Amino acid sequence: MSISKMIEQIMGDRLKKLGFNYEKSENLWLFIRKKSGTTEGIQIDKGKWQKKAFRLTYYKDGKSIDSFQFLGGAITQQWHYYEDQESAQKIIEKFLEITEQYGLHWFEENEAKYIKFDQNILSQDFTNELKIFIEEYKLYYSDPNCLSKIEQILEQNPTLENISLANRFFGEYIIHQLGAEWDFRPNNEIYLNHIGGIKNFNKGTFRIIDNYISDPNMHSINKSYLTIKNTVENIKSS
Repeated sequence: MSISKMIEQIMGDRLKKLGFNYEKSENLWLFIRKKSGTTEGIQIDKGKWQKKAFRLTYYKDGKSIDSFQFLGGAITQQWHYYEDQESAQKIIEKFLEITEQYGLHWFEENEAKYIKFDQNILSQDFTNELKIFIEEYKLYYSDPNCLSKIEQILEQNPTLENISLANRFFGEYIIHQLGAEWDFRPNNEIYLNHIGGIKNFNKGTFRIIDNYISDPNMHSINKSYLTIKNTVENIKSS
């Protein structure tokens, strides 16, 4: 039995009953559902270099958590290794167990409690404000250091206006670097969809900004971007 068939049979029926839709793309398996205007995702992927290994990640807008964090593993530990079809099946069964015991509760604990932006952030007036912001702080979409500058701006002056402008700039930076498009959820929260041209690969940019403001020692806008970039490169090269 193929890996895809295993994942679909072991996890698909159970998660479908919970409202998740199953999607397959190369060495990436996704279970996605919309809930309360947000997107909740369960992602399984195979390593580029780790030929016989799976990684299990849960994400909700800009937040994500690796399965080993539920199991008390090291922060650098991500991969579940298998040797043959039988051991691969056992890992996938374990993934369903982790999801039911921890993942679904993590989704509930991370209900959106943040500012919801409406379409005004993409309006022409706001675009003009963004141009002024970019000129004032000498930001360039071609500059790999610009996201570190955004972090400094927010650390020094985290006004609502700067948060909004940083959110828009961060999204536009991803669009320029990787390709993506703005989209809206039912509650008018904006997010980036089809990042890197990958169907349904999306991120809520404000959540990443908000995480940095809440705890800059634990979160980084620049590192979040690099994670997105690496995900795109891994998917396209797999």
